[in-house]
Amino acid sequence: MISILVSNEYKDGSISLNLLKKHLEKLNIKSTYVVWDKQEIKSKYALMLGVWDYSLKYDYFLEFLNECDEKKITLINDSNIVRKNSKKDYLLNISNAVPSKITDTYEISKGQIIKPLVGQSGFAVHKDKEKININDYKNKALIQPFIKHDSELCLFFIQNEFFYAKQRVKNNDFRANANYGVVIKDYKPDSELINIAKKALSEFSTQCFYARVDIFLSKLYYVNEIECIEPAMYFDEFYAQIFAKKLKELILT
Repeated sequence: MISILVSNEYKDGSISLNLLKKHLEKLNIKSTYVVWDKQEIKSKYALMLGVWDYSLKYDYFLEFLNECDEKKITLINDSNIVRKNSKKDYLLNISNAVPSKITDTYEISKGQIIKPLVGQSGFAVHKDKEKININDYKNKALIQPFIKHDSELCLFFIQNEFFYAKQRVKNNDFRANANYGVVIKDYKPDSELINIAKKALSEFSTQCFYARVDIFLSKLYYVNEIECIEPAMYFDEFYAQIFAKKLKELILT
């Protein structure tokens, strides 16, 4: 059995997670949703894909990861990868990443972006001199130049091999995030984009079972983020089936 860890808001899963769960069951792999901060994990394996609120409870989340290690629960992805990926300072060591600096002053100029060093779903991401709440940045902040772009490309990897891609087209907001209105489209990236994403992922870790590399489709290509905890996967039946098969192979070896 495998536990699929979720936030309380998604205790019954999401469209993508329900597709994955269906295909796991077709492969005779029992799965159950577990609200990560409220319910006990009763399986050896736990998939992290639905922990969409961990950044709001970050100290407890770190304790949770330690507890999983102590109980010998195998997290997918590995707990060390999750710890590293939970803070965006990893971007400082990634080729083609958006230029970034860590700050605790929380002042930005025109043409800059500020985002929490630990954050999700576009929360507390502000542009130029928008009013900010310093309490949103208790784990410090990342300041970046604003990269003009109309869309963001999400490249998905399984075991460091390119899987598929989706394009997120912005809709009247500078953030290419579902919480701020985006249109999701299929996209076939060329070899240049795949190689940029693959290099960035290898610089982060070569041990990820799954990962999503987000690249701004701008005049120059910039890696905006590498997501190895809870990326929206935008599964359809085909990709959910393949992911389920690969996951079964992982936990049975």
